[in-house]
Amino acid sequence: MAKQEFKFLEAYRTMVPTASRDVVDARQKSHDKLYPQIKTMERVYDLCRLAFELPYDSAALADWFEKPVKEFDVQFSIELDKAEAGRIAALLLRDIISRGTTHYAFAVLVSSYCGRRAPVGGSELLIAARDTTVEAGKERRVVLAHKKIAFPAGKDLKAELEAIQANFSGPTVRAGLDALAADLRDGAAKLATSSNEAFQSLNSDATRMAEELDMLWWHIGDWSELLDKPRGNVPEKAVAVVSGAELGGLVRQVPGPYGAYGILRRTVGKTADQKTNLNSVIDAMDGADLKRMARTLPQSAMSLFPVHTAIKLATERGPGNWSAVFDQAVPDIQGFEVSNYELAIQAFRERVLIDFGGLGQ
Repeated sequence: MAKQEFKFLEAYRTMVPTASRDVVDARQKSHDKLYPQIKTMERVYDLCRLAFELPYDSAALADWFEKPVKEFDVQFSIELDKAEAGRIAALLLRDIISRGTTHYAFAVLVSSYCGRRAPVGGSELLIAARDTTVEAGKERRVVLAHKKIAFPAGKDLKAELEAIQANFSGPTVRAGLDALAADLRDGAAKLATSSNEAFQSLNSDATRMAEELDMLWWHIGDWSELLDKPRGNVPEKAVAVVSGAELGGLVRQVPGPYGAYGILRRTVGKTADQKTNLNSVIDAMDGADLKRMARTLPQSAMSLFPVHTAIKLATERGPGNWSAVFDQAVPDIQGFEVSNYELAIQAFRERVLIDFGGLGQ
């Protein structure tokens, strides 16, 4: 499926059809100025917080986000215009996702918590993130190791050699040797490029196959390396979260192999479509298992990674004693019911992104 070009004007006017031309023009200019500054996962996470109306640090956003918007709209305030800030952020995310950056799409999916959180401005951001992730997975399922090492053709040095033969003098010999050396350097550079492309193609396929083999043996073996015990000994309520986190830890390259979700569904088994909630899942686990699964997360990342935040807090405070603190840190998912399979996918995506993106920072 060909990638669709992101068109800011159409997207913004669809979101805010009543906006004046002056406002639309101001938003276009701020978008163009903000886009080149999105070079780190930290800023992508900032945009996710704004787009999904999650807690954010205004001071951290004042210089790089608010200032470029105020340059074209002096009345804009990140504190007072939260909905507009969310729209600006959502459109920036749609733009970078449209250019095929899979880990940015992953950040959006993780922030949506099983699709239950809605981004400001409509569902187009989530649709774009899902499509990009699916297409990236499909591209990785095909073996692409077809690059060949090609020895480049040499330059025709007939004129230089004939000049040396006709006049064997210092200048003509030097000119001929310089031409020969330049040709050798150019050929060596082209050969190195060709070899590197072939190696990268083989390495990409080897990485993909290693992921798939690891996941298949993990599934067949029915053994949790993470908890150091058979998955059959894991409480039934917790199998989905444990499996998702463990499978995510086997991913070497975002978004992981195309078949990972199928393996995850088969691993979760007959309970895949049963409804559950995060609180009951975490409370079903014992302290030792939670400790093995826990990852260090900064305070700023808690709302972005709800599953791992719950695990972290339950590890620190014990099952049954963590939920009040969790509800303060992540207040917007209280009461969300999801299927075991959806929760497994959330845990999988969180673990992949935590390992890739610097623990949510």
